[in-house]
Amino acid sequence: MDRIKFLVPDFLTVAELVKIIRRKLELHPSQAFFFLVNERNIASGSMTLGQLYQREQDMDGFLYMVFASQDVFGH
Repeated sequence: MDRIKFLVPDFLTVAELVKIIRRKLELHPSQAFFFLVNERNIASGSMTLGQLYQREQDMDGFLYMVFASQDVFGH
């Protein structure tokens, strides 16, 4: 992926962002994909990014998320 920073609308859900990034990375359906927030919490797909930001923002005002992917389902 060519970008490491994203500016997204606050009404977008985590699940919608996952879908966008999965498409950009061209992940196979058997590959699990998830976001870690502040290196410790898995982000809930039903939360909006605005809600996640309010709950998990860093002291500098940014929301830091790391994505991880791994093969699952016996592949």
